Amino acid sequence: MIVINISGITAVAMNNVPPQTANYLQRAGRAGRRGEGRAVALTICRKTPHDQHVFAKPRWPFDTNMIIPAVSLRSPDLVARHVNSYLLSYWLKTVLGREELKSMTIGPFCIEEGGDSLAGRFEAWCTNTAGILPAVIKGIEKLVHRSPLVDMNSETLTRHTAAAMRDVAQSWREDYNNASQELGYFKGCSEKKSAALRALNAQLERITGEYLLSELATRRFLPGYGFPTDIVSFNNIIRQPRTKRENTRAKITAGAT
Repeated sequence: MIVINISGITAVAMNNVPPQTANYLQRAGRAGRRGEGRAVALTICRKTPHDQHVFAKPRWPFDTNMIIPAVSLRSPDLVARHVNSYLLSYWLKTVLGREELKSMTIGPFCIEEGGDSLAGRFEAWCTNTAGILPAVIKGIEKLVHRSPLVDMNSETLTRHTAAAMRDVAQSWREDYNNASQELGYFKGCSEKKSAALRALNAQLERITGEYLLSELATRRFLPGYGFPTDIVSFNNIIRQPRTKRENTRAKITAGAT
């Protein structure tokens, strides 16, 4: 979708027909929200069955009934992530003190400094305590009602959450340790490698500074509707010095001529 005249948003152009009427109305409704005298919504209908159907019936977004979305509880993974979310929320609000949570970023949550990390403490709480708390048991029972996990008791579910958090924290620490090792390689090197050093510092800051909840959703611990999971970061940093790369490029160029 392309938005024209951002300051006033008087026109909206779409390069294809949205899949549902609600999508169309939401996009077209972005124009003319500030009392403009007129607003334009332009939609390009491509040569596809859906687009051509709408082209033949331009009143489609206004005459077609909206489809109400429904949430299916048939997926055990989906329900388990909601259980994880409930337990983490309960732990953050009820068990963990405010002064202990210094930042809602993944770094302070997973890094072990002077003892167990916050992730480790949450894992221990899920393993030893959460499954026997009446309030937690009641909350879990509401979540798993009429789902594939309905026959699992609360202690089993909380131990599953503990195992999931352990896997997430271990995976994150591997990424963090790898970046730290790369950074250690470049420290103390010549100024020619200062660009790589800055890049690695930025990479380490990105790894530790990711928002906690979004990172947990990306790693399949929390539910994350509409967001990709298991993302692999592209690392374009190489150790080969620039002079060596330039010499190699010069040889290739000379051979080609």
